[in-house]
Amino acid sequence: MSPLYRSEPWLTLAQLVPAWARELADATTSANTCEGQLWDSLLHDIINGRFDGKEPALRVIGSDKRAVAVKGRLLIGKLDFPVGRNAQRILISKKALINFARRHGISPPSWWVHKPKASKGNSALPRSATPAVPRTGKRRKGPRPGSVDRFGQSDEALFPEIDRITRESRKSVHAATLELALKGRIEGIGTDASRAKRLANRYRKARE
Repeated sequence: MSPLYRSEPWLTLAQLVPAWARELADATTSANTCEGQLWDSLLHDIINGRFDGKEPALRVIGSDKRAVAVKGRLLIGKLDFPVGRNAQRILISKKALINFARRHGISPPSWWVHKPKASKGNSALPRSATPAVPRTGKRRKGPRPGSVDRFGQSDEALFPEIDRITRESRKSVHAATLELALKGRIEGIGTDASRAKRLANRYRKARE
């Protein structure tokens, strides 16, 4: 994410989602998978009005290049606006996005929580625009993004359940993990299908 966006209170979904997904990727979950999970969770919250407070957190850029506030339920309901195809026209606020991250238990975008520290006598922008690197001038506390397997232990704890379901019900691994996802047994963000796919891939890899 460009350092120019650090001071922006709004970003389009097209700017936000891919860059944020790269930060959330880790040893077992690719950036593409994280991007899909972010889209699923964002759409779910938009449909359910989680961004429709007193101050709507969504805006749509019209043909006149002006941004107009809009409620998510109206956007996807009456207007039937194809969000994915118009990601470059939909803006979301910084405050709402940080609340979204807190609600789903994930790290917010680094460019909105880590402020760059300018060196004395030099007002130039930071040399690197890599979003995963904090600009505070201090070492970031905790592990580097991408180095933590967030759901490894909880996923592995479900392996015996997968063994039991596939043995007793003669279901495939994917069908077994989807059953666990529908019961709310699999941790993580995204849809039931995406979490089931993650667990199935981990299980197959461990059993190879």
